Amino acid sequence: MMHDLSGKQYDLWFVTDEHKKIGKHVLWLCRCECGHEKFVYATNLTRGVSGGCKSCSAKRHGMTGTVEHDAWKNMLARCSREDHPEFENYGRRGITVCDRWLLFENFYADMGNRPDASYSLGRKDNDKGYCKENCRWETTDQQHNNKRTNVLIEFNGVTKTLTQWARECGIHVNTLQGRLIRGWTISDALITPVKRAGSMSLGELHEQQA
Repeated sequence: MMHDLSGKQYDLWFVTDEHKKIGKHVLWLCRCECGHEKFVYATNLTRGVSGGCKSCSAKRHGMTGTVEHDAWKNMLARCSREDHPEFENYGRRGITVCDRWLLFENFYADMGNRPDASYSLGRKDNDKGYCKENCRWETTDQQHNNKRTNVLIEFNGVTKTLTQWARECGIHVNTLQGRLIRGWTISDALITPVKRAGSMSLGELHEQQA
């Protein structure tokens, strides 16, 4: 069912009563506050992906093309565009962007500049959406440790991911994972040293390389 957006204001866009369809998508003729007119996808309006003509949007915050603006655009796209390669793990799963962050200026005010190139936008709880309370600039290690599929292991009252335990114990993560799959106890899997290649049987060598 098509929702009537005519007469509504979306940021700098005013939606006229003219629209057209391209496949399953509806586009509305919008007029920017500068007078420029353009057909805009309805989903881009309602999700805040498009808030005005390209020229006016760039002038307003001056950050088009920055890493922060790109992170914001990608966040919106994977939560709202069904053709986005990551939509299945975000929008399809019910991950949404809060209303406040539909405007880039609000997103930037809450998140600030990315600390450096090793950081990217991440969520503290991967089952919750994008908002100030649940988001932070994360390092690559934080991103990996926060994956939904990451395995948590408790040993001596301490809980860490499989990757973190492997790093701490000096064992290759694949070796540690292989030991647990074969039924080793957590204690044996973490504490048993890996034999040197010269003293290993063929089976043990395969285990280390697994």
